[in-house]
This record gives sequence, structure tokens and C-alpha cells, in this order.
Amino acid sequence: MMSTEHGQFDRLQGSEAVSQAHAPKLASWLVAFAILVMVALSSGCRQIYLPRIDPTGQNIFLPFPNTTPLELSSSPAFQQPVAPPACVDGGDGGVCNLFNKKRIGEVHKSLHKSPGACGEIQLTPMRVVAPVGGEVVLLAGICGEDGYLVKRQPIEWMLSPDSVGTFIEVGDDMKSKLISTLSNAPKVEKLDVDFARGRTSNKETLITRGTPRTDDDIQLKDGQTWLSISSPSEGVSRVTVLAPESELWDQRRQTAMIYWVDAQWEFHQPQVANSGEEITLLTRVTKSGDVFKPATGWKVLYTIVDPNVAVFMPVNPADANRVVVSGNVARVMVDESGQASVKLSAPPGVRGTTPILIEVIRPSLKDDNLPEILLGSGQTLVTFSSAALQLQSIGPKTASVGEQITYKAFLANPGDRDAENVKLAMRIPAGMQFVAATPEPRQYQDQLLWDQGPLPAQRQIEVSVVLQAQQIGDYQIPFIGNGEPNLSSTSSVETSVIQPSVNVRFEPVGGVAQEEMGKQIFYEVDVTNTGRQALTDLRVIVETAAGLPEAEKGANVVEWVIPMLQPGQTTSKGIAFSVQREGELPAKIKVLSGNSILAERSSAVFGTKPAPKMPGIDVSISFPENVTVGSRSRAMIAVKNTGRTTLTGIRLFINSDPALRAIATDADSKPFVRSTDNTGTRLEWTPRDMLPGTDGETIAQLLIEYEAQSPVAQAGILVEATCNEQVRDQAQVMARIVSSGVMPPGVQPGVQPPGNGGIGGLQPRTGALRITLNDFEDPTNVGKTFRYALGVTNNQNLGDRNVRIQLKMPPEIELLGVSTLTGNNVAVNRNADGVFEFQTEKFLGPGQDLQYVLTARGVVAREQVEVAARVFSDEQPTPQEVTTTTTINPKL
Repeated sequence: MMSTEHGQFDRLQGSEAVSQAHAPKLASWLVAFAILVMVALSSGCRQIYLPRIDPTGQNIFLPFPNTTPLELSSSPAFQQPVAPPACVDGGDGGVCNLFNKKRIGEVHKSLHKSPGACGEIQLTPMRVVAPVGGEVVLLAGICGEDGYLVKRQPIEWMLSPDSVGTFIEVGDDMKSKLISTLSNAPKVEKLDVDFARGRTSNKETLITRGTPRTDDDIQLKDGQTWLSISSPSEGVSRVTVLAPESELWDQRRQTAMIYWVDAQWEFHQPQVANSGEEITLLTRVTKSGDVFKPATGWKVLYTIVDPNVAVFMPVNPADANRVVVSGNVARVMVDESGQASVKLSAPPGVRGTTPILIEVIRPSLKDDNLPEILLGSGQTLVTFSSAALQLQSIGPKTASVGEQITYKAFLANPGDRDAENVKLAMRIPAGMQFVAATPEPRQYQDQLLWDQGPLPAQRQIEVSVVLQAQQIGDYQIPFIGNGEPNLSSTSSVETSVIQPSVNVRFEPVGGVAQEEMGKQIFYEVDVTNTGRQALTDLRVIVETAAGLPEAEKGANVVEWVIPMLQPGQTTSKGIAFSVQREGELPAKIKVLSGNSILAERSSAVFGTKPAPKMPGIDVSISFPENVTVGSRSRAMIAVKNTGRTTLTGIRLFINSDPALRAIATDADSKPFVRSTDNTGTRLEWTPRDMLPGTDGETIAQLLIEYEAQSPVAQAGILVEATCNEQVRDQAQVMARIVSSGVMPPGVQPGVQPPGNGGIGGLQPRTGALRITLNDFEDPTNVGKTFRYALGVTNNQNLGDRNVRIQLKMPPEIELLGVSTLTGNNVAVNRNADGVFEFQTEKFLGPGQDLQYVLTARGVVAREQVEVAARVFSDEQPTPQEVTTTTTINPKL
């Protein structure tokens, strides 16, 4: 079997004598390690075909054309070889252990086995492309099963007969003849140009290539050896490395293939052209020799990275056999002059830069064994430049007849070159009249023209034109820009001219005709679109006399904008003014669309001198009309400041019939009440001082619980109020006290009959509570403070108890505070549902009302946010609700 294997190698090498003289011994196992390094820069083929192994074992390979395809990387040729396979340096190991786990040296001595008997030969790289005339270095070694390189093992190198090239040098770590003679290590010798013996090294060695550079040096590990080969002509070198002492036939040999190529090339430099022009890409590919020869028939592959910037030009029918274009890829054959050229250009109006990838490919020729090989690749850049024109125009979508309308146009050059002879024109449509323009144009009948001349790259011009609408209609306002070379752009604005119809209401709240100086008067504004088309950007302007400024900022001109008003829609707003002078104080409102006045109204109030500040006090009492002996009933006593001055030292004296005995008061008032006798029929109450107020806003209440002592036809309770301001008032109520079981039908003891006001006989309750909510400024802006007016009126014929007011604010509005019309702060609490609750008004007499000013601020821009308020009481448990909307515009 051993001789048969050697015979196969004899035929491969073409020299039986060499094979027999240098045939290796077979070991039980074969460990191989191989590394191939190039001197020149190397590159892999895309695909090569290797001889197929003979499965019968009679031969190493099957005869041609039995091949096995092998896909290789498409990286450029002449690069450094890949790193060798992982196998650590040789140490004390390196000999396989087939029978036990003893130390390697002991196994070797006991079995007398060759150190490389079970080694695996390794070789790298197995495939490489090299330039003709270069020198390629092959590294090889034997890797044992323990992962260590085996040292001082024989290696044989053989070059197949059909190969090109010759062996140059074989590595020897003991070049000294004396050391080599004394050592029993395998010999290192080159026996012929196609056969050599080698030996794995015993120490690490640095192989230098005779140059001052260090990046081309090769580090040789201990347990490795090397061989160099070169070829003066194109072709394939098949180098087989053999571990002769390995007994593993399927692992003791490896073959490397070196493709020698004669070529050099030159890529095109980056180019810049105008859009619309052609660019020619040219790559020169030649062969070396006595003189440079064109590499006719070789291929150059061009790839456009960004097809949006550049495209290949259509191929001339005469060049159809030489140039093939497929999308963004062009395959070009090198012609007789050694050139491969292709043309490309930019799509119309396109500018920019794109890389062009270039690959040089050597085809598989009939007279050699080389496959198609990618020799090298690179790239160049092409840039297309141009000027451009981009036109944009703006103007209102709607306008009114007679309104002056402003249009603007912006003509820009977004290109990277200057545009020449640039002109901008605008045509005035029929029904529009020219008013003015900036900059001033030349006018030709219904056309305006601006001559710009050169327009530099990345610059723009702006024009503004004012036209006046003469009649109703839909209009197109066209702008046209032109320039050179062959540049144009258009833009137009559509405007619908209408005859709007608006109705406006402007009058004081409640129809008030006069007010005292120092007080505020509230105006209501309602703007209604009575036309058939929506109106946008309406301006509302209110102008007042010098003595009637706006209450918050003190301005005599108040202006706001209504962004959109649909047909039939009404928008409302409340404004508070401060009366500062006597006499007639006129105010005027105008609603405008652009410069056209759509509606205007006038109103006036009279300012009067402040009335004398006279004090006033009012007291009232309510109690059930019928009670029974032994029952307990409550009397409600209310005192309020009805004057215009503060009331101080207020004292209330409460006297009751002996048949009624006061036994308790409500907790809030108890500390201020004392009994003046032991029977509980004479009480004195001293409430706090009362500031002046209007409509019962300032009020104090007291609840007294009485116990009926004995039956009597009429038992009275008399209340008298006095103060330091020398005003007084009194009230009295009469009740009938009967024995138990003597009550009139349908009347419960101790309960006031329905409709009883507490001061007389039975009365049916009529009317209801009324609540109003108006904003003083709508729309407003984010961050701006504005106000609402909130009012509650008791429109019942009888008094009401425990009047409760609730307010719900949306998250877009922040409530800053609540005050009375006189500026007194009012406490409000926010419950778990986010609803603001006012302090309960314990009693509200018939016809009395409560007036509040809500101060708020917008926090989020939004249209038509809703604010809601409601009121309910003991006698009116069903809430009366009211809402209003406010528009909050972005911050100015």
C-alpha cells in the first residue's frame, strides 16, 4: 500500500527516482498544518475548479475533466494571505498518544514511533493570485492531536509537472554546515526546481525580505517551515506538501494553487461636469513584458452607486459587442488600445455626486488554465453641477370686495451654480387693480416684470405686490420665473373674493345706561356671519372715549382677531371698562376683513358722580308659622350691609316670647351670642364688621334653635340691629304654639310650610335661580391674563338657603383667582373631580344677586374651549347650568 501511494506521487512529480529516494514513512495518524504567505499583494478568484478526489483510493485525484467547483471571495488580487490556522507553537508535546495518557515523551520512547506518525499536515493559503515575477512564500507544519506543532519533522515539497514556476528557496533553521552535520535532524535541501526537502523548525524565526520595511516580515513559529516559489510567466503552480512519516494517508498531504497573472491598470480620476453634459470613464489595462501590451479582451466592470445622480448613456450599436449595460452596471471589454471606456450623464435637472465602483477582471482564456479572476477594484467620483430655479408664492385664500390684498413671491436658486438672466413676472387678472409693489417692477399692461440678472447659487429674491379686488370672483394670481440655461419655475395663488355680510351687537350688560365714576361697566359683543361663505381672520376693533378705558390694561383701543366664522355662526366676547369721567362716554366697534369695514356700531354710557356713601343695615328673620309644645324649631336671622360704608360695632338684640326658649345656636355664631337672662328669651349677637357691598353680597347669618314651652295664640320673635354708624333696622315674626295633636291639617310641627317666607302666611314659591357667565376677552393668547363675569340672581318671590355655586375649568385654562366687583377675594375649593366650589351662601333674599369676577390665564393653545358653571340650593336642588367658550391662540 505504501509503495502504491508513492507511485501515485511519482506520476504526479514525473520522476520515479526522486519519489523513491524521498518517499515518506506512513505513521498511524497524520497531523498537518500549512500556512502560505505572499511576497506580493494577493487576491482570490471568484470561483475555481479543483481536481476531484478518487473515492476508490487507487489514485489521489480523478483524471480531468472530473472537477469540484470552489467559490472564492471576490476581494482584489495581490493582498496579504490570511492568518494561518490555529495551532500553538511546538513544545514538549507534538507526538500523538494513541494508547494512554502518559507524558508524550514516554509514549514516544516506549513505542519507538516517529514524532510525525499521527500528524495532520496544514497549508495556507490554499489558493492565491500573484503577479508574474513575484515571489510567494509557503508556510507548512504538522499539528499533533494535542494541538501543538511538531518540531524537527521532515517535510517534502513537490511541484506538479503541468505547473509553471520554480522553487526558489526552502527554509532551514540550522544553516550552519557544522551544526547540520552534527545534528541527526532531517536534512533540508532543494533537489530540483520542482522538488525539495524541508524540516519543521526547532525555534521561532523572523523571515525578512531584504527590505527596510517591517510590515512585510513573516513570523515563523517553532514547528513550522517555509518554501518560496516564483514564476516568470502566467499560469498555475500546484505545490503539494507531504509529511512523509505520517501514517494517515488522508491527512498527510495538502496542495496549494498559485495563479500567476501579468497585468496592471490605471483608473480614471474624479470628474465634474454640468448637468446635461456627458462624462467618459476610462480605465487602462495592460500587460508587462519588453513593452506594455494592451490586455485586449479583459473586462472592466463599472457600477454607479447612486443611480439617481447618474445613468449610463445608451450604447452605440457599433459598440454593442464591447459594452453591455444592465441598470446601474456596465461591463466593458478592453479594446486593442488597452482602454475600457463608458459614457454616463445626469438625469434632467439632477445634480450631485456619486461614487463609481471599478473592477478589473481577467477572463478565462483558451490558452491557459486560469479561471476568471477579479484582479483589483477601486472607485472614482463623478459630480454633476447645475443652477436651478424654485418659485413659491403666498397670499390670502379669501378676501372682500374693495380690500387691498398683499401677495408675496420667493424665487430661489437652490443649485450649486449661478443662474443667468433671471426674470420674474406676474400677471394681474381681470377684476384686480394694481396698487403697489416692492421692489418696483416694470409694468406692461396687465403684467409686472422684475429683471434680476444673475442669481447666485443658494440665494433668493423676494417681491411683494398689493392688488385691490374690484368684484366678486375666484382669481388665480400667477408668478413665472425664467433663467438660463433653460431654467423655469411657476407658482400661483388662488383667492376667492366675496361680498361678506356681518352683524354685530355691542351694548352694556343688562342695558345699563349710566354708572358712577370709579366703577366698572361690562359690554357684550356678538359678531354673527350672516352671509353664505365662511369668513377668516376678521379683525374686531373697539375704540372708547378717554374716560372709558379697558379695565385691565387701561387702553382705549381693544383689538382681537376671529380666525374663522362659519355662515350663521356667532362669536361672543365680554369687555370690562372703567368709568373715570362724568358725562357721555361713547364707544365704537368695527369689524374688518383686511382693510374693508364689514360692520360698525356705536354705544354710549353716562358717567355720574359717586353717590354719597351712606350707611345702611338690613335684618330679616324666618321661623315656622305653627309649632307644637315641646318641639324644637329653628329661626334664621340674616343681617347685611346695604349701605356704601363699612359697618362697625354691629349688635343684634333678639327678644322672644316666654313661650319660646332659645336653647342652641349654630356653631359658627355661638361664640358671638350670649343670653341676657336665664330664660333664654333675650339674646345678643355681635357679628364681625361688614364691608360695603351691593345686592346683598355682604351678609351674616345666625341660626337659633327654640323650644316651644307652652301653647299660645301668638308668640313673637323680635330682632333689632344697631351699629356705630347710627343706622338701625328691626324685623319680627309671629308663630302659633299649640298643644300636641292640635296642628292644622297637612302641617308638620316645627317645619315651615312650603312657600313660607317666614314672615307671614302661606305663599306659593315662584321663579328660579338664574346664572350667567361671560368672558371679557375672546380670543386670548397663551400666557395672557383675562377675566370672566359670573353672576347668580334669585329670581324667586321668596328667599333661598344654602346657595351653592360650582365652576368647571378646562385644562387649557388656569384659574388665578375669584373676587367680588369691589375687589374682595373670594375663597374657592377644588374637589377631587377638579370642580371649583364657592363658599356656600347661606341665604339669598328674593331679587338679590351675587356678582363675581374670575381671573384666568390660558396655558395651552386651542380653539373653542368650554367653561361651565352651575348653581343649586335647598329650594332649587336641580342645578341651573351655563357655559361659554374661549379661543386661546399661541403665545405672541
